[in-house]
Amino acid sequence: MPALTEADFFDPKDAQMFKDYLNSELDRNPQIDYYQGTLNGGVSGALTRSIAGLLQMEYAGSHKAAHTNGEAQFRVPVNMRERDVMMVVSPSGRDVNRHIMEMILLADAAKRSSARFNGVTAILTNYAYGRQERQSDGEREPISAAVVAQLLAEVGVDRLITIDLHTDAVTGSIRRPWDKLYATKLLAETVITWGLQNPFVVAPDAGAMKRAKKFGMINNWSYDNLDKIRDQRAEGVVHMQETPRDFTGLDVVIVDDIISTGGTMAGVAKMLKRRGAQTVSLVATHGEFAGCGLELLYGNPAIDRILVTDTIPQPVRLWENLGMNNKIQVVSVAPLIAEAIQRLKTGGSIREM
Repeated sequence: MPALTEADFFDPKDAQMFKDYLNSELDRNPQIDYYQGTLNGGVSGALTRSIAGLLQMEYAGSHKAAHTNGEAQFRVPVNMRERDVMMVVSPSGRDVNRHIMEMILLADAAKRSSARFNGVTAILTNYAYGRQERQSDGEREPISAAVVAQLLAEVGVDRLITIDLHTDAVTGSIRRPWDKLYATKLLAETVITWGLQNPFVVAPDAGAMKRAKKFGMINNWSYDNLDKIRDQRAEGVVHMQETPRDFTGLDVVIVDDIISTGGTMAGVAKMLKRRGAQTVSLVATHGEFAGCGLELLYGNPAIDRILVTDTIPQPVRLWENLGMNNKIQVVSVAPLIAEAIQRLKTGGSIREM
């Protein structure tokens, strides 16, 4: 597999456009010195470097050593005293638990290195355990989404920034500022460049309807939702309810927050093609592609396009070498996060983004 670079995760044209925007903002706020901040990225290193470049902030990185017993040891190679420290992390995949532990250790290192008071921010581009936000009826289960937030707060994280949480209810689990970002506009503006003739937005279930509605309204497209039943006894198994609606001649865009195993999306796409859909595209913020999810979706003839962001790092260069980029597209959230940080430092409203 070839080495990945920042260019695999970020469009240089977008970078220059956003730099011009930030420079105009800095001209109006000359008291803000972005070199007083430090960005640190673990598994999201490429994305972090893109954000740091947009904001002219220092990218610190970290030195990690693995002991023979499996323990990890971190050292941050730059001075963090009296500086804002922002960690861009994406706990995901088979190493999700290790990523969470590394994030906790990095936060502790920042605190012990005298980071600025209330200055440690964890930017979780993908919120691990976010779908475990409540107990199932009659089950003895933890509320894992809340536990992750509480661990971060306990170790000293002062603020959280997340993108497209599965449910916003988890933000009430800690008494810390928690800024919620949404990639819906970014994705909608990308899809409109496809030139679809008869676009129609579909939410795979009622829970995704709010996102699909916003997506449709941005481009002035119609929208609707389907119904699915999740089998609680079998992890990841979802049964779709057949819909009587006619989709003949429509270019259907299925919108959700995450693509995990791909089972839900694959089932919806097949049903929509049976109902006459001209094309079916999958759009999600988080491309987890657990198990054989990517192979399942890429090889499915009912699916014409797949669009995700880089909230979870994707092997874009590898896909290009394999010729898969004709069906799979990745758009970067670096400008979204950079604007949020810029507004945070200048007292601007993040909610209005």
